[in-house]
Amino acid sequence: MNSIGRTFLVGLFLVVVAMRSIHSIEQIPSKTDSFYIIWLPGLYGGHAEQMSLVTTQNYAMYDVIKPAADADLGQERCIGDLERQLHNDQTFQKANKVIVIGTSQGAATWLNEIARMTLAQQDHIAAIILEAPLADANEAIMQSALKKPGVAYLPLVRFWSPWIAKLYHPFYNPYGLQAITSVKQIAHRIPVIILHNKKDRRISVNSARRLVREFLTQRRSMLNNLYYIETDIVAQRGDSHTDFLREDAQAQAAFHAICKKLGLPYDKEQAERLQDQDLKNFQPLVEQLDTAIDQSSWVSTMVRNVVDGVTLAVIAALLYMFISKRLKR
Repeated sequence: MNSIGRTFLVGLFLVVVAMRSIHSIEQIPSKTDSFYIIWLPGLYGGHAEQMSLVTTQNYAMYDVIKPAADADLGQERCIGDLERQLHNDQTFQKANKVIVIGTSQGAATWLNEIARMTLAQQDHIAAIILEAPLADANEAIMQSALKKPGVAYLPLVRFWSPWIAKLYHPFYNPYGLQAITSVKQIAHRIPVIILHNKKDRRISVNSARRLVREFLTQRRSMLNNLYYIETDIVAQRGDSHTDFLREDAQAQAAFHAICKKLGLPYDKEQAERLQDQDLKNFQPLVEQLDTAIDQSSWVSTMVRNVVDGVTLAVIAALLYMFISKRLKR
């Protein structure tokens, strides 16, 4: 083969390599600077549209595991389902600024999933918004049980009530992952907004208070990007568990003012109703949260401690008597 032929073949080879390289580059998702919002609803759905974010921005709503009985309250099954949807979401793969919204079980799932991300992956999370978060499912289950007449006086209720929940959610593991323990793995730079309603009859407001306290404990040097909005309203439409924000004008204004301060999408008319200095009211201290938790639960806690103490004492006495009799034989 003469030199001209060899040159032609080398040139053809280089053209093929270049074309394959260009094709490969085209397959790599290009990043975009626009906000992308992903809302993960609760066990029975929800209405994140009340936040006026998902209706004005590029957003997606991921569905949780259906039927609800197959869900595990934010643990491995829910996390796996979320990861599959994220993997198939090309917009998520391209987005540089992702706002995640989680409602109830969805909030727990998001916290547990983000905690598993590397810091590089967490860099794409622009904000975490948690509505009526399920911080600790065991606590939520126990609080629901305590609302039943007489249950608060049953012995060791805090230990056996989570196992009763397995009748409704057989995949839930009372010893498994809880969202409140995932907080320490979440990057401190990510802004967090937590919303909860005192009138919530599914998840106690103390669940949100303890979650906020955990964030504060972990973020000693980054407290300026954590906000907590607590309402006290009976929703006239829907459910006081998830539908409270759109019926509380002050909370709605605070939410959008906070979003504005954090550089997130917001409703201008709503945000202008509050000044920056007013937002300090939505950044509680650990001591304030401790006081609120203690005041709302100390009586029921004292009753349970007394009942549990007496029960354990009786069990210990019976064991002692049984062992003593066995040793005397």
